[in-house]
Amino acid sequence: MDRKMTFRGGLPYQPDVRALEEAFSELNEGEEILYEAIEGILKCSRTSCRFDGVITSWRHRLIRERDIDTKRTGTGVRILFPHERMEEADADILSGFRKAKRGGKRFCATPFNRLDEIGRKKFDHKMLTVARIGLILDGMKKELKLDLPAAKSLPKPKLVQAS
Repeated sequence: MDRKMTFRGGLPYQPDVRALEEAFSELNEGEEILYEAIEGILKCSRTSCRFDGVITSWRHRLIRERDIDTKRTGTGVRILFPHERMEEADADILSGFRKAKRGGKRFCATPFNRLDEIGRKKFDHKMLTVARIGLILDGMKKELKLDLPAAKSLPKPKLVQAS
């Protein structure tokens, strides 16, 4: 029996994510992990959907469990410095209101104590901006809410009997 047939939705990502964690247990800021190295561990092409899924799961786990933020580049996965994390969150904020709240979460994860004086001022300013945008969005949802009656279904057509 084929290995993929044992799982209805395909193979889970967890074993491959664990393999990446073991291979790249020591990650330093500014380091870039090349796709070729990742392909060798995962044994699948970088153009496959599985490769993208495993990389995304691994990156989410890094930010959630080890507070390591990453960015996919054209050649690999880059480990971000604190000021680069702020730049990425800033790009999220400037791209749209809904994404601004997500960018705020990324700002909160930035290590404030490792920023320089200018970085701290930018951090404070951006956090206030994100908080204000969040309040505006929450208020807009309440204002734009429409109380609509339940939809009525159309009457069923009567069948014409042939005589």
